[in-house]
Order: sequence, then structure tokens, then C-alpha cells
Amino acid sequence: MNRKANENTPNPCRSVNKAVIILSGVSGSGKSFVADLLAESFSELTVICCADDYFTDEDGVYNFNPAKIGKAHKECQDKFLSALLDFDTKNIILANTNTSRKDFKYYQNLCETHKATCVRLVVDNIHNTEDVHNVPQEVRANQFKRLVDSLSFSI
Repeated sequence: MNRKANENTPNPCRSVNKAVIILSGVSGSGKSFVADLLAESFSELTVICCADDYFTDEDGVYNFNPAKIGKAHKECQDKFLSALLDFDTKNIILANTNTSRKDFKYYQNLCETHKATCVRLVVDNIHNTEDVHNVPQEVRANQFKRLVDSLSFSI
């Protein structure tokens, strides 16, 4: 039996109305660049959530304070949830290091709860530019190890 769908009939292909992209990568890998590039390419309203924004002043100057990292991530989480609940926002890009699964588990759980499609993209610094945040090499090496350990592949 063929039925015609009308505007009141739910379309199972459209049951998910948000797309979330979780960017992962060590400091200096280009996550912010990729986030901006993706946001510009989408025609729908896109929100970029990044803990680094907390440390960036009105003039675009980055002033990292490790004592405020918790506040920065809380603000990022609040912005993410607000975007997820906002009817007009269609795409959300999370651009933190996200080098371990626990780093993005909160966001992944929200996506599952709110039926948002969520993918994770790893950004690799093949352009060999310096980290603009001046993160020490030892810290970036630890981020890289956590990142590699967090990857899972399905065949």
C-alpha cells in the first residue's frame, strides 16, 4: 500500500536535524582553520564552539591562563548545548583538542540524547606551521599519543 506523505507525516530520513562535527587534533594542527572553512561552506546557520575563544580578547589576542581552563571548557559546553537546543542552528562544530575520548564524551552524549548526527574528524598538521598558542613540544607530543590511542577504526 502506497501512502502519500503530508506535512504532518514524520519523515524518518529527516528525524535528525542537527549535524555535529567534532574536530580533534594536537595544538597547532589547524582545527580553528578547518572549523572556519567548514562553517563558511555550510548554507545553514553554523555555530563553532571552542574553549580557546574564552582566552581571546576583543582584539583577537590570545591570552591563555591555565587557572581558567575549567571555566573555558564550561563556557564551551554551555555554548554547545545552547546551539544544540536552538531550532535555527543546523550545524555545530566543536574545535577543541579532543585528543582522548573522555575529552568529547560530554558532547557525544548530548548528541545521542538529542538525536544529532555526530562525526569526528582528525586534523593533522601536514602544513608544518608553528602552534600559534605556543604550546610546548612535550605537551603536543602527549596530545598526539592520546589522539592516536583514542582512534577506532571499523572495517
